[in-house]
Amino acid sequence: MSGGGSKLSISSDTRTIIQTLKEIKNSHSEEEIYAILEECSMDPDEAAQKLLSQGKQPPLCPRGGAFLNLDHLFSRCRYC
Repeated sequence: MSGGGSKLSISSDTRTIIQTLKEIKNSHSEEEIYAILEECSMDPDEAAQKLLSQGKQPPLCPRGGAFLNLDHLFSRCRYC
């Protein structure tokens, strides 16, 4: 999806989820994130966990020591 164009027809809600997941794991393209979302039946929490489990250890929450995930982006972290 680089260059401003998209090969995929993605709804605005799904695009918002992709952008949020991209903030967690910026090393993946939007197409890769969309494919992972599809593998996870479009469940953003499951997709986030799958993305976080790939590669290096995810960052920790500065207040509680839990791994950063969608709860932090949506302000649902029990520590923050």
